[in-house]
Amino acid sequence: MALIIDDAETEELVRQLAEAMGVSEAETVRIAVEEKLQRVRRLNAIQEIVANIHRLGGILPEGVDSTTATDFLYDENGLPK
Repeated sequence: MALIIDDAETEELVRQLAEAMGVSEAETVRIAVEEKLQRVRRLNAIQEIVANIHRLGGILPEGVDSTTATDFLYDENGLPK
């Protein structure tokens, strides 16, 4: 399947990124799409986990809710400990 980009701004962004990365425009688009797909898949997995936590929220011990149940996993910046 051929991909036709009929948008001057997008074409310019791809050209600039390809130049900065030192790869072809086709390679630039492939890399960008792969990276975005990975981020979307991770976000979907996280959303599924959060939904499960909310679903299971009714069985958490007294004083623990679905927003605090995983606090021990993350620091104050939301990064894994």
